Amino acid sequence: AIVGGVTTLSTTTALGEGGLVKYLHGAREAAHGQAWTDYTFTLSPMTRAHMGEIGAAVDRGARAFKFFLGYKGEEAVYFGMPSSGITLDLFYEGVSAIKAAGQASYPMIHAEEPYLSDAIKNGTPFTGENALEWWNTSYPGISEAIDIFKAAMVTRHVGTTLYVVHTSSTEGLETVRYLKQTGFDIIAETCPHYLIRSSLDPLGVRGKVKPPLRRPEDQRNLWEGVRQGWLTVLGTDTVPYTLEQKGPEAEFASAPVGLGSSTAVLFPLMFTEGVREGRLSLEQMVGLVSTNAARALGVYPRKGSLDIGSDADIVVLDPDADYKVPEHIGGSDFNVYSGMALRGFPKMTFLRGQLAARDGSVVGSPNGQEVPK
Repeated sequence: AIVGGVTTLSTTTALGEGGLVKYLHGAREAAHGQAWTDYTFTLSPMTRAHMGEIGAAVDRGARAFKFFLGYKGEEAVYFGMPSSGITLDLFYEGVSAIKAAGQASYPMIHAEEPYLSDAIKNGTPFTGENALEWWNTSYPGISEAIDIFKAAMVTRHVGTTLYVVHTSSTEGLETVRYLKQTGFDIIAETCPHYLIRSSLDPLGVRGKVKPPLRRPEDQRNLWEGVRQGWLTVLGTDTVPYTLEQKGPEAEFASAPVGLGSSTAVLFPLMFTEGVREGRLSLEQMVGLVSTNAARALGVYPRKGSLDIGSDADIVVLDPDADYKVPEHIGGSDFNVYSGMALRGFPKMTFLRGQLAARDGSVVGSPNGQEVPK
């Protein structure tokens, strides 16, 4: 990530049945002395016991809590949830605990109504052809919109901000826009793969992600949603599986979801597809990948700013430098952008005023630290 100009990561941890505080402690131990970027942690409450630990986690510095609303059955159990998933009563308990804990904490949601999605998927059996389009129609945008609306009603009732991660569809965007226009306190992000890749691209199992890649018309609408300010943060939703883990094309239906690592190419992707294509101004790009994200994560103005007293995280980007995306990025041996010809790869990255990367290579030793909130 640091070679691509990313100086701070927000990483999701605490997946499973163990205690939230225990997972937070373990994540801090694992990151200490190993990270090239600064970082924050997002915890994932999965069980009723987890909801009871939210206050203790906040006391130990946690602020963001991600609720995986889009899972039930075997998928939910795999992540450490009950088979019914994160139902509305459980979500309400979690949001109420976040509100009670104070400290500007907030819930995040993976929005896909799982009961409707499963009913739709079961009615359209996989034939082995047009795999990504089958996946898209199996988990349609209406499922995303329903969960966004339900969660927003709960968070408004309780009195917290709602952060919607990886908005992928026209229906999801329209729901975010409606709720914002009517006064709901919502932050919504999208990801580069929903802006640049579609369900019609010949990616096969490499392109299987949740929520799914959508159609080109969704891409156009999402770009417009970004331009108009309804989607204000850009995330990567990195899950660095290998091709071996993804499995063969013939087993697409059971393949794990995740698009490999893309954080290191976030800047050139957005500079090329956003700024150079006239979809965004450079100032809007900076807001999406830096300032707005820092504000949302509660680390502004230490991060996302070059004001006096900020961390002096600086990226020097060459707008004319050609860059071809390689097959291997980060911890994965594939990505969905390989072979793309881009412009604007960072030449130098400074972390807290110190040179950390130059011309695609790290400099020195890992110097990342947790950003206090």
